[in-house]
Amino acid sequence: MLMIVLWATAGRISDVLAMREDDIDYDKKTIKFYVKKRRKWHTISIDSDVTLKLSNYVRTWHVKGLLFQNVNNKKDVPQKPMARQTVDAILKDYAQIAGIRAIHAHLFRHGCAMYMLSKGVPLEIIAYRLKHSTTRTTAAFYARINPDIERALISNCVPDILGMS
Repeated sequence: MLMIVLWATAGRISDVLAMREDDIDYDKKTIKFYVKKRRKWHTISIDSDVTLKLSNYVRTWHVKGLLFQNVNNKKDVPQKPMARQTVDAILKDYAQIAGIRAIHAHLFRHGCAMYMLSKGVPLEIIAYRLKHSTTRTTAAFYARINPDIERALISNCVPDILGMS
């Protein structure tokens, strides 16, 4: 569930790990979270599939409070968010099993930004989702054009330039 939320929100790992069950609005299909870097709350939309998966996750695992907690068996100890080092170790293990290079949580944020860009989502919307202060930040750090994105955008806008008319 953690990887789904990382991808769906494009959130920073520390912000995602601090998400709570009551931050999800199942009716409006939104999730709010506190963006530590900006010291502001941020609400974004989530699709029906992610909303359903979150609902099932919360019900199945009887989640109260933090969505992603450190595991401990002591009832009287307050729960703490899962440590980012734990997430890094899990992702490293998954990458090894999949036979790919080691990955880290921030790649979900970067990958989501690149995916939205490749699908033609305007930079302003991507910047909003990432909670960037300006679109320049988004363009500088995430919005990288690659040949596939370039080809798709050019063929949609000016197909004759690629001999596709």
